[in-house]
Amino acid sequence: MTRGAIAMLLFAGCAAEVDTLELPVEGCPASEPSTDARAVLLRTASGGRCSAAVVGPRSLLTAAHCVEHGDPRLELDDGAVTPTDVDGVDPDGADFAILRLPAYRFDVEPFDVATHEPGPGEYLALIGYGCTRQRERRLLGVAADPPPRAQAADDGRAFGCACHGDSGAPLIDGEGHVAGIFVGWTDTGEIRFVRASSRRP
Repeated sequence: MTRGAIAMLLFAGCAAEVDTLELPVEGCPASEPSTDARAVLLRTASGGRCSAAVVGPRSLLTAAHCVEHGDPRLELDDGAVTPTDVDGVDPDGADFAILRLPAYRFDVEPFDVATHEPGPGEYLALIGYGCTRQRERRLLGVAADPPPRAQAADDGRAFGCACHGDSGAPLIDGEGHVAGIFVGWTDTGEIRFVRASSRRP
């Protein structure tokens, strides 16, 4: 695993430390629908799709590259859209942004932050809008080593586990906490994600 820039920020009301990590994963089972309303769909300023995690009543966590062309809009389950404002992007370059909702308030309990880095033998559930354009869940097993061969699938999936539109999707650990957000893949098939872990003051 490699670590990138570290930044300090307020995440879900507590202090957190942010790392960019690359994690080998194994096994990419078929997607299944998800009803977890804490994973939401963003329409980017350039017309694309991204995913995001609810981290506060009016706050979202997503990938910074989803906001590089301007403020995205939140698309709700009923098809209605509401604007967002970029509240902060990691100044040290991690692919990480917090959005504020000036005209909407979530009535779901936001994600809690994971307290540890996922390791071999654990599973992370990616909940995003990439492959079917609907909220779906895919379970990723954390491997000890990078996969021996990694190739993108013909249908646009990155190594069978993620698609365009999954950027910013929360990665949920076995305790139901958000371990980070999906931001991409390496050439060797490792998942690249930004991890926000609780840090005690």
